[in-house]
Amino acid sequence: MRSNLFKRNAMAAAVALTICAGNVLAAVQTNAPEVFEQDGKMLFDPAFKAAGYQLTIVGPGDFHRQMLFAGDEALSVSIKSLGVLLDGRYKYEIKPVNGFAKRSNGEQPNLAPALETNASTGSFSIAKGELLLADTKLPEPDPVNGDQDQQSLAKDVIHADDVIVDGSLCVGFDCVNGESFGFDTVRLKENNVRIKFDDTSNSGSFPFVDWQLTANDSANGGANKFSIDDTTNGKTPFTVEANAPSHSLYVDDGGRVGFGTSMPVVELHTVDGDTPTLRLQQDGSSGFAQQTWDVAGNETNFFVRDVNNGSKLPFKIFPNAPTNSLTIEGTTGDIGLGTQTPDGTGFDDRILEIDSAKPAIVLEGGAGASDFAEFVFQEEDGNTGANRWSIGWSANDDKFYIYNYGRGAYDIAFKNADGFIGLGGVTNPANPIQHSNGAVLTAGGVWQNASSRELKEGVVALTSDLAKSTLEGLNPVLFRYIADPGDLNVGFIAEDVPELVATESHKTLSSMDIVAVLTKVLKDQEAEIRVLHDRLDALEAERTSK
Repeated sequence: MRSNLFKRNAMAAAVALTICAGNVLAAVQTNAPEVFEQDGKMLFDPAFKAAGYQLTIVGPGDFHRQMLFAGDEALSVSIKSLGVLLDGRYKYEIKPVNGFAKRSNGEQPNLAPALETNASTGSFSIAKGELLLADTKLPEPDPVNGDQDQQSLAKDVIHADDVIVDGSLCVGFDCVNGESFGFDTVRLKENNVRIKFDDTSNSGSFPFVDWQLTANDSANGGANKFSIDDTTNGKTPFTVEANAPSHSLYVDDGGRVGFGTSMPVVELHTVDGDTPTLRLQQDGSSGFAQQTWDVAGNETNFFVRDVNNGSKLPFKIFPNAPTNSLTIEGTTGDIGLGTQTPDGTGFDDRILEIDSAKPAIVLEGGAGASDFAEFVFQEEDGNTGANRWSIGWSANDDKFYIYNYGRGAYDIAFKNADGFIGLGGVTNPANPIQHSNGAVLTAGGVWQNASSRELKEGVVALTSDLAKSTLEGLNPVLFRYIADPGDLNVGFIAEDVPELVATESHKTLSSMDIVAVLTKVLKDQEAEIRVLHDRLDALEAERTSK
């Protein structure tokens, strides 16, 4: 038996020889065509006439050529067109072709489906670059390169007709006499097992790629595997390694593909004992950055894994999640949580609709000083200026807020520690309600208006006449609010008060305005009372002195 390091293919890698014009060959076989060489061409004269001919030449180094000729053509083959010819014996066969049709573009003619059974066969040899007669004895073996190709090829057998084997067939160097086949019909037996599909098409747009079935690597320590090789392009599109689990790849009669199962129930069915996974790997071979994603599932969750960045899991679905936990409507793109049909009632664009007895959206921010969680509202073009707002929570001082990006200020801030509310940019209110203009609601429930001189301009004294005329124009009334008809109130009608204490809208009133008018009138009256009191004291003193 041959050593594993000895490979049959190495024998075909012989030194290339040039074909020289030489001897004229004569037919030596029964029913053999006459063949000779002239001007670098091999000329064949068939022993029969036909509408067309099929010429086949086989020889050492897996040499195989097949050519078609019209009946009125000379069977002429350029020796150079045959390429490199190794030393050894070559066999040829000429068959008549029925239903012959020649192509109009001068390429090889079409071959009719049926061939006649009679054929002419013969042989020739190549030795040291020369063409030899069929019955010429081959030269002595080369003491350096050996003669393994010549000796083995000299024993080649060619059948000019169909071959039928009534029994099993063993092919290979290690087949033995009395081979026990068992149930094997065809057995390949040696230490390099290959089946080669050598397509000899060489014209037009006919397919020409050669394929090979390969069992195990040839190199020492190579893989135990079965492969389909594209030998023309040097690629191996399919490989199965030895000891692969049963049903690693299974295609059932419905076209369903199973991975790890012989009973796929959907178009692609993967079975594994621990976290079946689909990997999507961009390897950088096309110039783009490498990135790998896994889509997988197990008893804890279905997830998407970002392999390149610490195997983070940005997306998860837990078992037994309710139906329609997350849906995207096909026409509008509306997102539904707990509903299959988010309809966007009252809205013209995409919305988020939650259908639940107790709907809730939870935003969890970090606990660091600069961490926060926000809902952001902005224009569709991404404008981050005046038309951008946010509702959020800040971990820095544990407050909930409404922030106006246009003004760069907090319009409303809720201080969680005390339950206080800041308005107009107050982010840390010291009172239950506190506005940036200074107005506050105290802890005792007293409303205090902003009244600092720092907040005012154009300050002038209120005249007595204006105060009196305004007071005379105030007409107190009893009334009930429509929204609260059970509560009787005393006050004024905003549309009826004098202009001095009226607001711009004439729909609201400021109690401080009315208090200021009453204060002025009261002070004037107090001054008048003092004058009258002084006069009364003087009269009383004058009367007593008499």
